[in-house]
Amino acid sequence: MKIECKEGLIVLKDQDEEVGYIKYVRKEENVIDVISTVVHEKYQGQGMAGKLFDALMDYAKDNSLKIIPSCSYIEKKLIKLPNSSDFLHK
Repeated sequence: MKIECKEGLIVLKDQDEEVGYIKYVRKEENVIDVISTVVHEKYQGQGMAGKLFDALMDYAKDNSLKIIPSCSYIEKKLIKLPNSSDFLHK
């Protein structure tokens, strides 16, 4: 599995096949609004959304970003983090 980060998307791939993605919109220079998390049906139930979440958090940390969790999955996962206030946009 590999992760590709492009503006507006974090894509998880298995070789050349897309497994799923997180879609976001940049609201400010250091704020992104995460709109959706999608895992294609073939890969559901295998922890792929969690891998995408981990990639999102690495991306946010590496780029000093705050997150608006409009996606309910991201909101649930983010709130469970002990350091969630480091990432949540107020």
